[in-house]
Formats: sequence, C-alpha cells, structure tokens
Amino acid sequence: METEDNNVTEEKEEKEEKEGKEGKDNAVGNLLTVAAVIVFIIGFILGLMSEPVFLIWAVAFLIGIIFLALAEIVNLLQDIYDKIGK
Repeated sequence: METEDNNVTEEKEEKEEKEGKEGKDNAVGNLLTVAAVIVFIIGFILGLMSEPVFLIWAVAFLIGIIFLALAEIVNLLQDIYDKIGK
C-alpha cells in the first residue's frame, strides 16, 4: 500500500514538473503582446479623434500585428530552447 502511495506521489511530482516547464512565462513575449494591445487601443482612440481615420487605424493595425508576430516568434523560440535543453 505504501509503495502505491509513493508511486502516485512520484507521478504527480513528474507531472507538475512537466507542467511547470511548459507553463513558463516569457517576459519579452508578454511585453510585446501587451505593447501590441496598447497600440491597438491607442490607434483606435486616435483614429476617432483625428481626421484621416482610416490611415491612423491602418498604421496602428499594422504596427500591432507586427508586435504580435514578434511576440509569437519569441515565444516559439523559447519553446524550442526549452525542449532542446539549456
């Protein structure tokens, strides 16, 4: 009975370790994602207040998408780095 409890405990610890590694946050990726959301919001507000609405919205959209793409690239590179090992 005691060996079963030890095996279950070991399995839980291994599972938590795997989830911990996969659940690591990437500060740079998160910062770029937040920056993209801020660009979207500011671009929308400025577009409402300024005359060339479409131009401001288009520029804000493009810059936000670039930030999101860079964030995704950084996150994917971090995942690859974590899988290969340090």
